[in-house]
Amino acid sequence: MVITFSGSFGSIALLAGLLVGVLLAGVQSIVVPVRGKAPFDLFQMAMRSAVPVGLAGGSMVALARVEVGAIVGLVLLISAYETADFTVGSGSTNAVEGPVSGIVALAAVTFVLWTTPPLPFVPTTMVLFGLLAGVAAPLGQILASALLPRGSSWAPALRRLDSYLVAAPLWLLLLERAPVTTTT
Repeated sequence: MVITFSGSFGSIALLAGLLVGVLLAGVQSIVVPVRGKAPFDLFQMAMRSAVPVGLAGGSMVALARVEVGAIVGLVLLISAYETADFTVGSGSTNAVEGPVSGIVALAAVTFVLWTTPPLPFVPTTMVLFGLLAGVAAPLGQILASALLPRGSSWAPALRRLDSYLVAAPLWLLLLERAPVTTTT
């Protein structure tokens, strides 16, 4: 929660919140013992469960500070990916059909956003950010599976956010460091 809330104050505060979150998790793992668990195991569990999701959530909050169009564009693209991935992938017999259909849906939304890009984008940068989302969304799903004890573990909250785990921090990093609009 500290990490996500810190995104309200921008990317530098998000980084500070990340450091504070790691520090608090370390202190908690030492001060609040759990029977049968070593402090390092508790710390590792906190890092795997809180940091990636907190960073993704904080990045989304900080993106809204950069420009509302940036968060709207990301949510539209990831929602298109997630919808097609779930719809096709849940009935699929292999692991490829869902992500491929998600990328196709994301490409369709990227085309729509290319025709009328939200600020801070221009048509060219919208395509580049759409490509980035097309690569980052499946990588976020892979990362989420790696964070769990088993890839098939039941974790519905993480599965709702998994496509944002890589995409949101990358979008924030690129949008805050390099303006994507041009003024004439």
